[in-house]
Amino acid sequence: MAVCDVTDGDFEVETCEALALRRGIQIAMEAGFKSFLVEVDCIVLAMAVKKEKKERTLFGLIVSDICSLLGLCFNVSISHIRRNANKAAHGLANASFDFGELRVWLEEILDCISDIVTKDIH
Repeated sequence: MAVCDVTDGDFEVETCEALALRRGIQIAMEAGFKSFLVEVDCIVLAMAVKKEKKERTLFGLIVSDICSLLGLCFNVSISHIRRNANKAAHGLANASFDFGELRVWLEEILDCISDIVTKDIH
């Protein structure tokens, strides 16, 4: 599954990553997924979710939301990957500016990331 969406606002990088993760999990759950693997290139976010870190900041509130959503799932793995290993996500992020609205792909690969995904599979 792949998701592109645009969020208006001026947020810190970690908060943007958390917003994207929360939205992706919400959409995955709406699509019927209860078991999935999530890879993020923001180590602060990965660690906060794994530790279920509670903070009274916008980032902390979003992490709490993420942990609550994950509590409704059966088997979810959150892992940190290097930014250069997360090129498909960045390709989608760049494409989201062209779309300007929510887009979801369930069983297809977007043209702008097909080469990246094909290399990742092999």
